[in-house]
Amino acid sequence: MKQKAIRISTLIMAALMCLTFSACGDTDQGESLQPAEQEVLRVGYEALEGVFNPFYAVTEADKDVCALTGVSLLEYDRGGGIVTDGNTVNYKGKGYTYDGIAACETVTAADGRVTYNITLREDVYFSDSEQLTADDVIFTMYVLADPAYDGPSTFSSLPIVGMTDYRAGMFVLSEMIADAGDSNRDFTYWTEEQQNAYWSTLKGEAGERFAQDIVDYCIENGFATDVVSAMKKWGYGHAVEDGKEYTASDFFDIMRREYKFDYKLLDAEEAAGESLFDITEELLEDTAPELGRAVMISESEPTVRGIEKTGEFSLRVTTERFDAGVLYALTMTVAPLHYYGDEGLFAPERGTFGFVKGDLAAVKAKSEPMGAGPYVFSSYDGGRVNFTANSGYYKGEIKTPELTLIGYADSGQMTSALIDGNIDICAPELSDGITEAVKEANGADALTGEAITCLPVDFNGYGFIGINANNVSVGNTPGGKASKNLRKAFAVLFAAYREESVSGYYGEMAEVIEYPISSVSWAAPVPTDRTYSTAYSKGVYGAPIYTPDMTDEARYQVALDTAKEFLLAAGYSWSNSQGRFYSAPNGARMSYTVIVPGGGAGDHPCYELVTKVSEALESIGIDLTVDDVTDNNRLWTALNSGSADMWCAAWTGSADPDLYKVYYSANYPTNVDGTGKNHFYIADGELDGKILSARTMADDGERRRVYHECLSIIMDWAVEVPVYQRKQMYLYSTERVDVDTLPTEMTTYRRWISGVESIEMK
Repeated sequence: MKQKAIRISTLIMAALMCLTFSACGDTDQGESLQPAEQEVLRVGYEALEGVFNPFYAVTEADKDVCALTGVSLLEYDRGGGIVTDGNTVNYKGKGYTYDGIAACETVTAADGRVTYNITLREDVYFSDSEQLTADDVIFTMYVLADPAYDGPSTFSSLPIVGMTDYRAGMFVLSEMIADAGDSNRDFTYWTEEQQNAYWSTLKGEAGERFAQDIVDYCIENGFATDVVSAMKKWGYGHAVEDGKEYTASDFFDIMRREYKFDYKLLDAEEAAGESLFDITEELLEDTAPELGRAVMISESEPTVRGIEKTGEFSLRVTTERFDAGVLYALTMTVAPLHYYGDEGLFAPERGTFGFVKGDLAAVKAKSEPMGAGPYVFSSYDGGRVNFTANSGYYKGEIKTPELTLIGYADSGQMTSALIDGNIDICAPELSDGITEAVKEANGADALTGEAITCLPVDFNGYGFIGINANNVSVGNTPGGKASKNLRKAFAVLFAAYREESVSGYYGEMAEVIEYPISSVSWAAPVPTDRTYSTAYSKGVYGAPIYTPDMTDEARYQVALDTAKEFLLAAGYSWSNSQGRFYSAPNGARMSYTVIVPGGGAGDHPCYELVTKVSEALESIGIDLTVDDVTDNNRLWTALNSGSADMWCAAWTGSADPDLYKVYYSANYPTNVDGTGKNHFYIADGELDGKILSARTMADDGERRRVYHECLSIIMDWAVEVPVYQRKQMYLYSTERVDVDTLPTEMTTYRRWISGVESIEMK
């Protein structure tokens, strides 16, 4: 799918592209900001969409607005695990105590059902002084469970007892109209006028915006400059007539005709932003709000049986089976019933929970957030959000009485605003331009100095080199020992050159990792683990190949000698007289290709690495072609078709380290019933069993142990060489922020916002 290929390649390159650094002292954001002495903490963001409803916020900035004004039922710890009580949780050998609003006890019954007993603190109040109780939590859960809910939460997909029965029989009108098609003549559940309004909006204004999203996406990422060039980039160059001007509406008309007016297929294949159907529903919210409601077409249960109130400050959630996603889902922001819902409609005994089932219009209409968080929403002018301190915050006094979030066009403008004194905190995308500007502001070759303090945090993701087990194998047995030895020959060389390549590209803002998992994850192996080892640092028979006192050159030579041994073990034929391999075993080749998305200019942290490995392999008769693609679509086309031998890429992780999506056998790209993410084509029955087993484990310690076993299997297959863990730059004004009051040991899961109540200005 073209849009996914371009979008994913852009994510991979996001950390690699140098942003244009531009001053913004003459922008609106920078002219009228309050000076620091007024005790205002000012934080820069790249985007403010203005969706400040905790049920519907999507962007990081919008979600942070909700986080500042609200509280989560359960919280993440520093490693991405879920804090279920206030006990100490270890992170990197040190204990940290958490003080969230609830404790959660998990009880597993003999029949496999799991009950989550939740107990709330009794000293938590919303900013309007109303006490937070179990009713507010239950109201929040029922909004997320409602058939009409169309926000980002997947709470309704959890195996909660009775969830399916509660949602059965109700369907959203707009979705029913979309499914019925524009030629439908059955108006049992909607009128002909409503149907006409829906389809005229979809084909008109929504379609134009859908196409404009593609154009904007191409322009923003440097793929195009106007509608015509965007059409060509998106694969519609054949439809462009020379000399003719095109609008987004023209573009959409061309697309829909090529898809023979199959709008669902068009949406699935071409969307660069919002779904065509989501855009249509959004446009109809004002003119035909009733189309967003769910209607009953068959009987359903009035309640979710697995959600029960057990006291004024307690409740329980029961699931049919253990699902690791449940605890993560319980990090939901607790919304006040009396503000987002209707207390008169909260009557669980009658099956109503603060709103009419199937109608969330009133909930969705709340655009100004309110909750029990450290700050109270004050105003929003499109460019900035202003807050005042919540005097009743349960954790105590807020040290900085006012806070403002400010949107900027890009990381360059945002960093310039920090240097110029217009904001106090920001987290720009990592780039040479940004780091050099910070160093210059500090008047030294340092990211932390008198002007700016940089506190790097490991990004939840990592860079790697992938190897297709099917394409790099011997005798058509990808899981055989000879095939693994073949891949290990490449892997041991890739691993040897990582340090030089990563440090040369990222400097101090990235580090080499040894396992295919982000080091920020609670499940990641750490050096103190008994089985921890350096990636691909052992020979054919399992003996270590390096010594601590080796020079880089000595390590490279040992790696090459070890690669030779792996190739011999894989069945390659060696000529002593020529000092080279001269033939490959059945099913293997003398030549392979590694794809690098470096824009044709080597602009990638792995480019130097694979180039040097190519040179080393050439010396022993193996050809490794480095394909530095200018069009990243080529990489993703090769991955999705299964034709790539090897490639350089990066993952973005999630808090839950579930390995199913990427490594489970059935999820290779050509299997339409899978996730399509197993580009490695690893197919190992033992690994599959452990992945599924880990999903059922409530004990994180045991689950972590099993994941380590999974990672060992993956490394033994040699389909993935972990390369680097990059960092996210969090920049603070040394001159205006008392950095000693920032939260200790911040991570991607516990940022400045997690301890904002303690931050003080100088």
